[in-house]
Formats: sequence, C-alpha cells, structure tokens
Amino acid sequence: MKNSLDTNRNLLFIVGISSIIWFICLKSQIIMFAYIISLFLYVFYSFIRLDNQTIAFAVFAYLCIVEQILRRYLNGYPYLSLEYTIIILSFISSIRFVDKKDVPRIIIITFAAYTFLEFIGLYRTVMPTHGRSVFTMTFAILAAVLISRKFIFDKKELKVISIGMICGATNLIMSIGSYLNKRGLESLTLNTSSNFNLSGGVGPVLMSIKLGAVVMIIIISILFLKPKTKIIHFLLAFLISLSMLFTFSRTGIYLIAICLLSLFFTNFSKKTAILGITSCLCIGIIFYASTFIFDEFLIQRYQEKSLLGDGRVVAGKLAMKFFDENIITGIGTANYYSATNKFPLSKIGTHNEILRAAAEHGVLGLILWLLFMISLLMYPLFWLKGNSRSIAIIFALYAIVSTFSTALKICIQPFFILLSLSLKDE
Repeated sequence: MKNSLDTNRNLLFIVGISSIIWFICLKSQIIMFAYIISLFLYVFYSFIRLDNQTIAFAVFAYLCIVEQILRRYLNGYPYLSLEYTIIILSFISSIRFVDKKDVPRIIIITFAAYTFLEFIGLYRTVMPTHGRSVFTMTFAILAAVLISRKFIFDKKELKVISIGMICGATNLIMSIGSYLNKRGLESLTLNTSSNFNLSGGVGPVLMSIKLGAVVMIIIISILFLKPKTKIIHFLLAFLISLSMLFTFSRTGIYLIAICLLSLFFTNFSKKTAILGITSCLCIGIIFYASTFIFDEFLIQRYQEKSLLGDGRVVAGKLAMKFFDENIITGIGTANYYSATNKFPLSKIGTHNEILRAAAEHGVLGLILWLLFMISLLMYPLFWLKGNSRSIAIIFALYAIVSTFSTALKICIQPFFILLSLSLKDE
C-alpha cells in the first residue's frame, strides 16, 4: 500500500513539476528555448559520461511527444533536431558502449541496404533540401536499430520512460489549451474532418498518434503495477484519450485497437484479458461521453468509409502509378513530392512509407522495406516470451502501422523501434 502511494506521488510530482515548467515556457520563447536546449544537452551528457542513460531516454521520449509543438511554435528550432540527435547518439553508442544484445542480422542488413538505396537515390533528387530531410528520417531508423544493440530495458526502465512520455502528453494538452485561449473559443468550428484547432494548430493526425502512443505505454505500464497504483494511470489514460479523440483524427484510436488486439493474441492470460477489456470499456465510455460535446460530428467522422481520407487514397494511387512506370529504378529519393506537380493533386506526400519506398526505389526498395517490417515483427515472436514478447510487438506495430498513415515524419517511430528491439527477455 505504501509503495503504491509513493509511486503515485512520484508520478504526480514529476508531472506537476513538468507542467509548471511548461506553463512558464508557454509565456516566453527565450525560456522555452533554454529549457529545450538544456534537455538536449542532458541527453548528450548522459551518453558521453555513461551515466543515467535511462533518465536520458525518458527525456528523449518526452521530447518525442512534444516534438510537433516545438516544430510549429519554437522559433529557431531545427525541424529534424531529434532525428539528428538519435543519429549522433548511435555514433556515440558505437564508441562508448559495448554490445549487450543480439539484434537479428536480417533487421540490420535489410534496413542498412534500404538506407544505402536512399543515399544513392539522392543524386536524382529534384529538391535537394527535401531529399536531405527524407534521408535523415530514414537514417534515424537505422540509428535506432544500431543503438538497440547497446541497451537492455526491463520493466523498471520502461516505467521511467513512460513517465517522460506522460509529462510530454500533459504538456501537449496544455499547449492545446493555450492555443484555444489565444484564439478564443468562438473561433472553434466543428465538422467531420480532422480538427486543427483542437490539435493546438498542428497536424491532427500526428497529434493523435503522439497522444495514442502515450495511452499505449500507460496501458503497458499497468501490466507491471499494483492495483492501487493502476487507478491514477487509468485516469491519466482517460484524459489523454479524450484529448486524442478531440483531434477528430481516427489514426490514434485505430493504432491503440490494433495494439490491444496484438496484446490479447500474443500473451493471452487473465491479466491481459482484464486489461484489454477494461481499456476498451474506458475508450468506449470516453467516445460516448464525447458525443454529448460534439453532437453528431464525432459519430459521422467514424462512419466515413475511407479510413485514410480521400487525399491519402489518391496519393496512394499515384504512388502505385509511379511504381508501375518505374518498377526497376523508381523515381528517386524524395521525388514523389515533386512528381505530383504533373497531376491535380499538387505537391503532397504519399503519407505511406511502403508506397513511397515502392514509388521512389522500385521493386528493390519495396522488398527491402517489407523484409525489414516483417523481420521486426517476427523477432519478438521467436526470440522473446511472455510480457516482453507482447510489449515488443506493440512497440513495433505502433511504429510500423503509423507509417501507413503518416510515412516517416515523427521521431516516436524510430524511438519505438529502439524500445522494441531493446526489451529484456523474461
């Protein structure tokens, strides 16, 4: 009982301190910039000094969650800061750390080959700046795979990392509140499309994915908690899920549903069954309660036939057209974006990493991506057991399936791949 109370108090204390700091940061660009720079410096310091890497990963997880707010509103913040960070950390890790875990070679080889394919495809890139961005995001995945060999995370480390992500989610919700306060509630218009206002002025799909990731890691954490401690985690998951639904983007809730199903089928037990049913009931209650706020708009949104939206469907068809016409060589790294200029749907990304790989790198790029994806999911099935297997699959699924809707755009994707490959076997 005492340990449960202490855990709850520690969690609420850290979240509270983080919220107070973020509240101050929202008032001043200078203070926020100094705060974020200090967090990045701490991460590098921990890796160089070989000290408190778990806390450093928790800080990195926090930065992954608030990434979109920083990109959108923090003046002078480099768009790919986190991607560059994870790449640099992979170099530091290769020098400063010894291998602690065997990652299947097929995972490393397939994605290293795909990254090389992206690199040599840059010579055909029409827009060099965009090409560098695309390559950097791909390289961040390879960096995450390489880092995963140097660390092993058990349930204690996951709890610490989950706290960092919960702090990030509460800060995201505060940012949404600040945005609405500045614009005024009268500016809020409701319709059946994704809602930028209730996403803090940033992309609703990406916001939904970030909040959904935090809900998912809270659900994972509940597996290891005592009953008294679970209550506060369910309450936090409830509030974050509510904010996720308010974005009107369906991606987050679909990702959670897929992950819960995988938890149920890969590690069926009384404990996971109760957790899965309870989580589904909570989300159902949240959805039902939200209909009173948004009337028919929320229901209509989830009744739409197209899960990906008309723009993404058209983008997918164009990607397949480019693949059919350039099946051997593809159209070159990052050229899908410029190639759409010839069509009415002007300058839009594929929003799907597999389709981008096929369109830009032909059949070889498609095969390498599929091999990487399949091997990443097969690894925990054959190498891990119990809760470790289920959690590793959840992290891998969340990272991979999110690329079907957004492609590689956010650093939570490589970070979840890192966690998936670094989990300690039971």
